[in-house]
Amino acid sequence: MHYVLYICSIWAAFSRRLHSQYQQLQTLLASLQSDRDVVHSSTEDLVRDYFNLHKIIVLVTEVGKIIGIDNLSGEILWHHFEGALDTEAVAIFTRRTARHPPYDAYLTIVGKHQESGNGLIISLNPITGELVGERVLQVDGRVLQCALLHQPDEEKLHGLVLLYDDESVQVFPVSSEHLVGDMYLYVAEAESAKVQGYALKYNGRTAIAQKIWSLDLGSGGHRIVVSASRAAQRTHSPGRALSDRSVLYKYNNPNLVLFITEGPDPVHKDVVRAVAVDGASGAVVSGAVHRRARATPLAVHADNCIAYVYLSDKYRRVEIGHYIL
Repeated sequence: MHYVLYICSIWAAFSRRLHSQYQQLQTLLASLQSDRDVVHSSTEDLVRDYFNLHKIIVLVTEVGKIIGIDNLSGEILWHHFEGALDTEAVAIFTRRTARHPPYDAYLTIVGKHQESGNGLIISLNPITGELVGERVLQVDGRVLQCALLHQPDEEKLHGLVLLYDDESVQVFPVSSEHLVGDMYLYVAEAESAKVQGYALKYNGRTAIAQKIWSLDLGSGGHRIVVSASRAAQRTHSPGRALSDRSVLYKYNNPNLVLFITEGPDPVHKDVVRAVAVDGASGAVVSGAVHRRARATPLAVHADNCIAYVYLSDKYRRVEIGHYIL
């Protein structure tokens, strides 16, 4: 039985490689026959290098222009203009990489429509710049939060989850709704410095969202900065050995989120608050207050360490606040 599975895995890998090389040959012939506007680079740009250092940088400018740039030569490979895209708060998701032939890479940009204020989705191939999947789609509601499903579907595509202002949930594609399970999202409002947590589940027919916690950070709302740990972060050591040979274990919580707020204070002018919150339960794990200070968008959360940068008006300097959980 194991021998049969081993032969099948070898044949599947061999067939995927043949299909990938066939696609590269098609791209070469098409580029020689016609001078297309989408792909301007040579065939070497479509081949993955040995150390995986050759990449394509996707940028979204303020005017709504999406650009694909070669990180080695700096050449603009493709560009796409979307005038209706409001770039005030844009999220870019890599829903499928180029390592799953015969399926192409898949990238989705989630923003806001300039006129209606509803969500705007732009899906394209980051290698060629061609629109794929949802293409350019304007949804019927205002998007509060968006995220990717942790588990891909049969085509190695991660579903896109949208949470609207009426607390309804929509998943793209619809066939990935059954993959929604025990997923948590949080929504932070910069104006009021309030944070709300939602639990997403699949009830057998559709995906639903339930508000499970709410937190008022109480800064009045000049600015709010959010920093969360990376999903693929590795913990090399779960603890630290002490002098008496005991072990001090780290507080490693993958749902931990750091919120940094700046707000007015009647006595100390401006106050910066740093609060570490469990994104699943809403429990406050730790916090710190800095008076006569201003917040900056620089914050790092790695392992069980949290560090952030703020401007101290009292000492007229840049200071770094950090604590270990």
